[in-house]
Amino acid sequence: LGFFRVGLSLDKFSRIIHQTQSHTLWFSLLIILLGSGGLSIIFYHQYLQYKRYKVLEESFQRTERLKSIGKLAAGVAHEIRNPLNAIGMTIQRLQHEYLPEQTESREEFIQFTKVIRQEVRRVDKIIGNFLNFAKEPKLEIQSVDITSIIKDLSCIFSQEAKEQGVTIHTQDNQNPLSCLCDPNQIKQALINIIRNALQAMANGGPLWINSGTLRDNIFISIKDTGEGIADIEKIFEIYFTTKEDGIGLGLPISQKIIEEHGGKIKVNSKQGEGTEFHIYLPLKPRKYVVEKKSP
Repeated sequence: LGFFRVGLSLDKFSRIIHQTQSHTLWFSLLIILLGSGGLSIIFYHQYLQYKRYKVLEESFQRTERLKSIGKLAAGVAHEIRNPLNAIGMTIQRLQHEYLPEQTESREEFIQFTKVIRQEVRRVDKIIGNFLNFAKEPKLEIQSVDITSIIKDLSCIFSQEAKEQGVTIHTQDNQNPLSCLCDPNQIKQALINIIRNALQAMANGGPLWINSGTLRDNIFISIKDTGEGIADIEKIFEIYFTTKEDGIGLGLPISQKIIEEHGGKIKVNSKQGEGTEFHIYLPLKPRKYVVEKKSP
């Protein structure tokens, strides 16, 4: 008696099955990765679209609010401009008819009356800006020395700061910091920020106003030692204010002015330590409209 054993080796088939499983696994992982990448790109694109939508929505809401401000300003512009014109004419008469006899006092008198006349003209221009705020404003671009503007502002706020026990420190730049901008609007933006800083420093202290150049920009920093800002994300929202007598327009207007010049404004603040505003103005704005001044 005997028997035959017939066997078939499955090693080759096992290798084929193993390779097939390996290829299937890698192919599945590749599909998952490609799918995840595609979904990520789609979600990222949707996120960018959402951000653009939010920016447009906020811009639209800001425009609508500014339109309401313009309507409000139109109602009171006439009543404000009449006393402003009277103040301007009075200051002009003082300059010509009531000059002090002493040379030192005369120069100081001329300087202060000159600043008052400039501020009267600026206030009149602010009213005009309110009336046309809903429209795209025309910037009166010219070469301006930012250092000179800061010196004027230090003079304007010197008495108010002294009464509050605030010491204003400005950077003594040997060379002028010239850039193309609208000096009246830039001055208005800085005044709003400096006034807020003074109002935040009820107990007095130092206030620093520095300036310089950074690549293709001129930067201005205004740093106070006040109480700080709690809701820093809301400070540029129209009508948002923490002051009892505030109307919440100063900082939004400043932001709009800076952005119209192609610049940026950033804020750092710590509770109990103070707030610092960083303003960046391009040396040469990309787009602007020059209005010729009448002689």
